[in-house]
Amino acid sequence: MKRKLKQLLRFFLIAIRARPRAAFELHWNKEHPGANKLKNGDLFVVGVEGKYQKWAYFKCPCSCGNQLRLSLSRKDSPSWRVDVSDDGVASIYPSVRQVNGCYSHFWIKEGDIDWCWDTGSPQIS
Repeated sequence: MKRKLKQLLRFFLIAIRARPRAAFELHWNKEHPGANKLKNGDLFVVGVEGKYQKWAYFKCPCSCGNQLRLSLSRKDSPSWRVDVSDDGVASIYPSVRQVNGCYSHFWIKEGDIDWCWDTGSPQIS
């Protein structure tokens, strides 16, 4: 109940423009989202809220249009984790780095993008 109240408060504050909208909106899905369902600003977590997380899907925030899929299974390497705040906003750890294409490197913290200094540059070995 406490989480629902915090989510409602967040939506209200966004509606009256007292709080900015996060760059990513969290969605829970039991199945992998189709490519046509994924829109800019959507962060889909495949799993069941409060029970398990398998995958995270979203479009690269640099606007290259690439669909990113991150494993949330600790058995995989590399793997990430999604932390969800009380008001339903997601953070992803560790950072996300595109090793091909746009070479974006960023964090998603509290639903917003925190770009790393080396974004746009190939990874130095």
